[in-house]
Amino acid sequence: MEVRLESDADSIARVSADVVASRPDVIVADTSSAILALRALTTTIPIVMHLVGPPVELGLVASLPRPGGNVTGSADFVLPMVAKHLELLREVVPGLRRLGMLWTQRNPAVSLVHAELLRLAAEAGIQFTSLPLARSADLAESLRTSREAQVQALYIHPFRVPDEAYAWAREHKMPTLGSARRGALLSYFAEHIEQYETSARYVALILDGKSPADLPVVLPRHFRLVVNLRTHRAIGIELPGSFRMRVDEFLEG
Repeated sequence: MEVRLESDADSIARVSADVVASRPDVIVADTSSAILALRALTTTIPIVMHLVGPPVELGLVASLPRPGGNVTGSADFVLPMVAKHLELLREVVPGLRRLGMLWTQRNPAVSLVHAELLRLAAEAGIQFTSLPLARSADLAESLRTSREAQVQALYIHPFRVPDEAYAWAREHKMPTLGSARRGALLSYFAEHIEQYETSARYVALILDGKSPADLPVVLPRHFRLVVNLRTHRAIGIELPGSFRMRVDEFLEG
């Protein structure tokens, strides 16, 4: 097994080309950018995607039950979860009227999440402020923009957003939904363990001769609502009792 790491758009293209040129029996990748780059280079080498999505909307597969090409694996289900994320933020910030989204523009899947959150916010009468990051150096300007727009909560998509964003939000008592393990107040995402098991099982099936075209894309079945207690104490907001009863994990740190 060979492991390759990519950190930006240039390295994705370079690493993808190197991987395809090495002619492996199967490739595993965990970002939509990487899968798209690999798919552009090969339609024959099997590709197992790990928590990538939404695969149909991105054109990675023909359908979830019948992928029909050289890509299959697990999808993250995050696009349908955007409505749930907004619902959770409205529970912890009653009367939410101004919402910001901090996100990186380098991932096509995140762009779809951004569009969905924009649509849902408009339907709910919530003023939406987009805070895109083309590079890490944009973070300070985006956070200043959020203050000027007087946003009441931040939706932080975890993909390549610096940890400093969570620290800033905590310091400014800004409720956040993103990665609770990195410092967001809340997170609500798929349980990763079962998706790792899917990736390993699909690699084994493909090496045993199965075609990725016939292996259905697997959606997560279990989701975890996590609250970061350090952030909760720093922000000083009260979580409703009905909300606390649904929390799967209260995280210290």
